[in-house]
This record gives sequence, C-alpha cells and structure tokens, in this order.
Amino acid sequence: MKTIIMVLLAIMVCVSPALGDEVDDGLPKEATSQTRTSTRQMIQAGVDKDEAIRMTSLMVQNRFREEEVLKAHQAVMNAAKGGLPTRPVIDKAFEGMTKRAEAGNIVRAMEAVQARNAVAHNYANKITEDKTHREQIQNAIAHSFAAGLRERDVQGMTDALQQRARIETMTAARLGPLAVETFTTARDMTRLGVSPGVAAEVLSQAIKHRYSAAEMQMMR
Repeated sequence: MKTIIMVLLAIMVCVSPALGDEVDDGLPKEATSQTRTSTRQMIQAGVDKDEAIRMTSLMVQNRFREEEVLKAHQAVMNAAKGGLPTRPVIDKAFEGMTKRAEAGNIVRAMEAVQARNAVAHNYANKITEDKTHREQIQNAIAHSFAAGLRERDVQGMTDALQQRARIETMTAARLGPLAVETFTTARDMTRLGVSPGVAAEVLSQAIKHRYSAAEMQMMR
C-alpha cells in the first residue's frame, strides 16, 4: 500500500509542474499570476490546452485587462462545465480580436454566445433525447438566436413540435430532422428580414399542417 501511495504522489508531483510549465512557457511574460492560474483552470475544466493558451496569449498581447481575461475564461469554462461546445465561444474571441474590436465588447460577445448555447441546449433537450439530433437542433437554435429569433419564438415552435410528436407518436428519427430543418429555416427567414414573430408563426403552422423535414427544407 505504501508503495502505491508513493508512486501516486510521484506522478502528481511530476504532472502538476509540467502543466504549469506549459502554461508559463506559452503565455507572454506580461501575463499576471491570476491569468496563468485561470488558464490552468480552463485546461482542467476540459478546454483544449493549446486553444486555452493561444486565446489567452492573444488577449494579453492585445492588452486586455486582467479582469477582462478572467471574464473571458469564465465564459469558456461555463460552456465546458455545462456540457456545451467551447469552440463557438473561443472562436468569438478570435473573431473579435481579428476585427480589432474593443476588449469589453469581445468579452460581452463571448458571454452572449455562451448564454445562447445554454438556452438552445435546454430547448434541444425538450425536443429529443437522441444525442446526434439533439446537438444538431441545439446548433440550429443557437444560430436562430444569433439571427434575431427571440426565446418566445423558439418556445412556440418547440411547443408545436412536441404537440405533433405526441399526436403522431413520432420517432426520434422523424422528429429530429424535422426540428433541425424548422429552426434552420427560422434562422434563414430571419436573416432575410422576416420578423421573428412572423417566421415563428409560419413555421408553427407548417408543423401543425404536418410538413415533413424535406418540405421544411423546400420552404427554405
């Protein structure tokens, strides 16, 4: 037993400095100790190590305040801890820095992406338990929000989908694709200038009139 404990302690001693060295070596010397600690916490939360270090390095180089870096880290960690994809949140940071947007605006945009994805995740779970379709539905809803759809519009279409699923006893194989096409069509309609309320009403009626996934796609 003592031998096993000693081996485990040796592994922990070796691993911890290694992670610390990678973070320290990857970040600019201007990075504060709190920024370095937060970067390690991101990695421990499941965020890709290289992406975490790259994002943080660019933020420091772009002269983000420590407070702004920590808020950006928190948005990414909130996504990871909620079982949501971190890539859209991180990509929003890279996009903002490429466009030379203000640091505060970049952080707020990252928080908005994380919040949209969290709400989209909840609605996707209400529609189906099928993992593949659920992820597709979540992405479609998140993109719909980004295009201007409101939560009450998503709620209305979700209610219509759930009602139809109960009436027709729809399987996940039918309901999943229909939901994906419905929210993708909502996204495109809104992007083209259709008001969110009108788009939601049109699509809810299409669901009630038993449009298939293929017919939703044709409408789009």
